Amino acid sequence: MDSDMEMEQTLDYLSLVRKRFRYQTGDIHNKLLTAITQYRLETLDIPHIILRVAQILDGHPDLIEEFKMLLPEGYRIQCSPDPNNKMINVIVPIHEPLPQTLYPNTPNAMAMALSQNIGVDAKLRYYEFVKTQFEEQPSVSITFFDIMKEYREERIDTPTVIQRITDLFGLYPALLTAFNIFLPPGYEIVPPKLPSYTINFFHAPDEMPSQGADDDAMMAD
Repeated sequence: MDSDMEMEQTLDYLSLVRKRFRYQTGDIHNKLLTAITQYRLETLDIPHIILRVAQILDGHPDLIEEFKMLLPEGYRIQCSPDPNNKMINVIVPIHEPLPQTLYPNTPNAMAMALSQNIGVDAKLRYYEFVKTQFEEQPSVSITFFDIMKEYREERIDTPTVIQRITDLFGLYPALLTAFNIFLPPGYEIVPPKLPSYTINFFHAPDEMPSQGADDDAMMAD
């Protein structure tokens, strides 16, 4: 997909959201734009961008479903019309592997352990944990290292680093809590309480070869 089409689809989707919320779109618009940018830069993969959009647009299942317009062709998002139902089904094209079910955020034991330690060793362990945690999404760890380099060199101040780390690790509350070991006295990241969605992934049944078709093919052989 070329960049012009991506931009057009993003603007179309944000327009839908703006019509729904009218004069209350500021915070929602900014959060969505940040999430979509992270998705385009591949610091959020498909499962996590769907989760992030669901959290931002909690209570509006139709808008969550419409996010399919920004996903690769063949993806469909299915939500319950009941806004209290936090189960989302995602139909994945048959030629693509199924991601693992994404469960509600629970504190990662290692990240929680990091937050309970202080000193140089704990900071080094945090760096190692980020590198390991996002081994399959290297752009996330690279972005983290770049942010920390700017912070060490005093090219960004503490409020800025808090905002950028919150944007980067917004789906990982335990990592946000553990990051407080890097902050000076008087500063603290308090992770926001997020809706607990479970996201399941399926191949579309009508894309799967039927048993009868398989039998016919075997007989033809």
